[in-house]
Amino acid sequence: MIDIVQFIREAGMFFLATSENGQPKQRPFGGVVALNGRIYFDTNTEKAVYKQMIANPQISICAFSKGSWLRIEAKAVPDHSRETLEAITAQNPMLKKLWEKEGDTFTSLYLADATAELHNGENCESWKL
Repeated sequence: MIDIVQFIREAGMFFLATSENGQPKQRPFGGVVALNGRIYFDTNTEKAVYKQMIANPQISICAFSKGSWLRIEAKAVPDHSRETLEAITAQNPMLKKLWEKEGDTFTSLYLADATAELHNGENCESWKL
């Protein structure tokens, strides 16, 4: 199994897919952090993406790096604790700047019930996270 957080960091960004009214919605995200055995990302609670994840927490993530691509299917679970946000932003200066700018609307989510697939063009490796 690969280090998923490292793979996404090397990719520079990942694409997060949600759904709204039965239609897929995708957008790029940049920050991802491993903390307490979970994979976290952050967003603003006022954004449509957050509202979509609350309405339907099933998400898909895709990232491409060095000729391989990673797909993750998971449930996005909000974690509004300040301690988690402080630990995450301490590991990622970009997220810390966003938190300082957005304040109380900035929050963390972690991946639950996740499966991952790594494709390199010839082979596919899959596992449960």
